[in-house]
Amino acid sequence: MSKKHRSTEDWLHSPIESDLGTLWLAGHLSGNDYIPKHKMRILGRYALILVLDGEVYYKDDADRSTVLQKDHAVFVTPDLAHAYGGLNGSSWSQSYMVFDGPQFDLLQSAQSIHSKQPFFKIDSAAHWSEQFKDRILAHSNNPNSQSAIRTISQFSKLLVEMITEAPRSIRKEDQWLKTSKELLERPQNSEWMPPTQVAKAVGMSYENFRKLFTRHAGVPPAKFQRQRKIDRACSAIYRESVNFKELAEELEFCDVYHFSKAFRQVKGMPPSSYRRSVRGE
Repeated sequence: MSKKHRSTEDWLHSPIESDLGTLWLAGHLSGNDYIPKHKMRILGRYALILVLDGEVYYKDDADRSTVLQKDHAVFVTPDLAHAYGGLNGSSWSQSYMVFDGPQFDLLQSAQSIHSKQPFFKIDSAAHWSEQFKDRILAHSNNPNSQSAIRTISQFSKLLVEMITEAPRSIRKEDQWLKTSKELLERPQNSEWMPPTQVAKAVGMSYENFRKLFTRHAGVPPAKFQRQRKIDRACSAIYRESVNFKELAEELEFCDVYHFSKAFRQVKGMPPSSYRRSVRGE
């Protein structure tokens, strides 16, 4: 990271640590601090960047690239390789916070914090910057374990409030992901669309589609579709005495053997055992 012409204001002189999580770094930064586009970093922790002024480029290894301006936020997860900085070397300013721990992992897994797109518009970066700063500096007046728990809890609350109050047109789930799930999880015109065709339908190469879908949905598209097929099979088995051969054909498995194998992988038992368990046979 370049460090020329920087002006910094540290809000923390030591980490705020608790069983809920740790706030490692926080403060205000202005000047030409940036991460080069060709040297994207993986931080290994969560980070929130609030753009206070200037124009900022953003790029990550999920092929997302954009220009951010005042009142934009960037939220990056521990495993996301990314880069950002002043557009064309211009000066800009930011507030930043770096944190990790089970509290934030839980919020992330529950999609309570903004994981669908790492950049989004907020109503006032300056307002939220002051809110976070006041909460963090309040800990300095009483730095003990109970204060740390309160600070991490209130920091989490502020984070969720800021994100849920962000403009919905920017915060909403990417349309490509919503469309992809709809195409994968049910047959289209009586046929199941394979992931390679879904990728084309949303305008992506398959490798990029598979990578992005896995990042956002938590499973590869083929596995997502297989799980949905087995969910449909479970519903059919529960409702009626179904012929497994016909069910395998309907779900487009090669034969009953491959259907049973997939069923066992997803449910941990063969379909015959599942039928006995739900129908009392």
